[in-house]
Amino acid sequence: MLDGRLCDTDGVSDTAIAQLAFMPGGSFGVSRRMIGTFEEAPEDWLRLRDVLAKHDIHYLLINGGNGSLGCAERLVDFEKHTGYKLGVIGIPRP
Repeated sequence: MLDGRLCDTDGVSDTAIAQLAFMPGGSFGVSRRMIGTFEEAPEDWLRLRDVLAKHDIHYLLINGGNGSLGCAERLVDFEKHTGYKLGVIGIPRP
């Protein structure tokens, strides 16, 4: 997300969206890059804020293992550090 690459599903059919329930979360892309805390990497947080604001995104669903859920946990304080309202839900992989 920090590079601004997002999946726009506006033009995707309802049938294709329904089929996503049977596909891995990687269908939308993956990242091995862990965002640091705000104190460690404020530039990443502000860049993420800019990307989210550009697309009017206020909710993130983050699925994965310990690293992904650790990232979700860090982003809980996103609004406090950036002033941007963001809801974050961590979804553990089975």
